[in-house]
Amino acid sequence: HVVREDPVRAGLLYAGTEHGVYVSFDDGGHWQPLSLNLPDVQVSDLVVQGQDLVIATHGRSFWVLGDVSPLRQYTSAVAAADAHVFVPSPALRRMRPAAIDYWLAAPADSLTIEIRDASGRLARRLTSAARERGLHRVYWDGRYTGATVFPGIILEGGDPRRGPLAPPGRYDVRLTSFSGVNRVTRTRSLELRRDPRVPAVSDADLHAQFALALAIRDATTKANESVLTIRQLTTQLSERAKRAGEGSAAQAALAPQALALVDALRAVESELYQVKNQSSKDKIAFPIKLNDRLTGLRSNLERGDGAPPASYRKVFNELSAELNVQLAKLRVLLQRDLAALNKKLRDAGLDPVDP
Repeated sequence: HVVREDPVRAGLLYAGTEHGVYVSFDDGGHWQPLSLNLPDVQVSDLVVQGQDLVIATHGRSFWVLGDVSPLRQYTSAVAAADAHVFVPSPALRRMRPAAIDYWLAAPADSLTIEIRDASGRLARRLTSAARERGLHRVYWDGRYTGATVFPGIILEGGDPRRGPLAPPGRYDVRLTSFSGVNRVTRTRSLELRRDPRVPAVSDADLHAQFALALAIRDATTKANESVLTIRQLTTQLSERAKRAGEGSAAQAALAPQALALVDALRAVESELYQVKNQSSKDKIAFPIKLNDRLTGLRSNLERGDGAPPASYRKVFNELSAELNVQLAKLRVLLQRDLAALNKKLRDAGLDPVDP
């Protein structure tokens, strides 16, 4: 019904037929199906709009094959390679995620895709990418890795697992695949551009916003990892107290000390996280604690693009000071109280608590 030539790559043709879409890389000499998940339907018209192939069907509405860049870059050399990462189209901050297309000549036992910034720092690791033979696409949402969380976390301020928005700039996409003992690494450069709808905001503004968001994320991670540490320790201490209470008189005397340390640790935990939250409704009734206040600060900071207001830095400094107080208390409990209790546990013939 229709044949269109790609406006970027000469000889790349798209054909709409009675049974779907076909593509030719050699000016019509050879054809192969391109319907992918398109139903078996008549395609009456096609148009290449920018990077997309827009498909008009009879009875199945319009379909869009988004970003045909891999087709424009595909060659016999790509097909013969063990692995290949196509040059990604520029991503737009907030607006358009980065589409990362890659080719595997054979199934991989494991595969990771890393996004690294200009300094070489890891921004994100994508480990759920497809590993079978063929062409695959994964998306990077333009965010760094989020904060550490713990099971059952309930917060009012947002989702700490959602990482800070990356600032504009150049990033490296690094694919690493293993098949048996063979390792293949491929790297491509990716450009992340700022939102064109806010021209008054500079790259420097967004880098400043990112730096503060990253600092808030790291502080949130410290708070949440401390909660994980406390919960791991209180579980062990409660078990040691139970065993001590069932043992000799010397061992039984240690049970109250272990439980007292449990109470001291939980007091720190209750300042880091609202431990009374058991459901999403509970956060309405109980005041938010440090990790929630940090998460809310970052969530509000990233609601729009722009340099951070001075008030945000002021609040972050206040929260950081409060967090440092609780982390210092935790260090004392671990280095002094737990160390002393562990010595007594060993002397009484009981296993020490693993810090």
